[in-house]
Amino acid sequence: MIIAANWKMNLLGHDARDLASEFQKIAKNQSVSDVKILIFPPALYADIVNDVCDDERLSWGGQNTHIARFGAHTGDISAEMYRSVGARYQLVGHSERRADHKESDSYIGAQLRAAHEAGLHMVLCVGEQLDQREAGDAEKVVTEQIARALDEVKEYLPDLWDNLIIAYEPVWAIGTGRVAEPQDVFQMHKAIADYCTHSLGAPQRPQILYGGSVKASNAQTLFALDYVDGALVGGASLQQDAFSGIVAAAIAVQKG
Repeated sequence: MIIAANWKMNLLGHDARDLASEFQKIAKNQSVSDVKILIFPPALYADIVNDVCDDERLSWGGQNTHIARFGAHTGDISAEMYRSVGARYQLVGHSERRADHKESDSYIGAQLRAAHEAGLHMVLCVGEQLDQREAGDAEKVVTEQIARALDEVKEYLPDLWDNLIIAYEPVWAIGTGRVAEPQDVFQMHKAIADYCTHSLGAPQRPQILYGGSVKASNAQTLFALDYVDGALVGGASLQQDAFSGIVAAAIAVQKG
């Protein structure tokens, strides 16, 4: 089970250092090999986070990547650059990138290509808007996001599946305090798993994380659902106690 912390554009340097140290303690104290913690810090804090990661229980990755390896792209960072300073993962297609930076599914697919070619594991974010869910189009929207992104890397299939994790984040639940009902989460995660294996030819279903106002009080219910392999955590990952509670919930479910 994977518990991933997306710090987004938060924390100052000393705060990031303190929180990274706390995450290191969480990873060491929770001696369960079946739960892995990932941190997606602001790029400026790469060294801070890399210093505490052991890659076995605690790893880190970039929040976004440019599609080129190098070049005249002021302010951007490539997947290969991330890899060269210790990153093992790459977050791709987060709804905030899609909305704020107008990143299309085809561009997100190109980011997958860049991350894969750099040797990184990829966490592909997908999710529907509230009006799309209310119209009954949620599964269609999500599966089309996956299909269009993977169409850009089809020459790397099926090998790419080994390094691909999917994070389902209903956009209307991110940072709002609203959480999808457990049955809705189960149905969407099952739909993603079935679509990847039956329609896209995945040799086995990818790991699927849930994101959207995950906190210690609801984590165990979510993690107990079939097809839920962990969480992509936003706001609660900025608080040591809250995040520790989520990790503890994952461990409790793993222990049965």
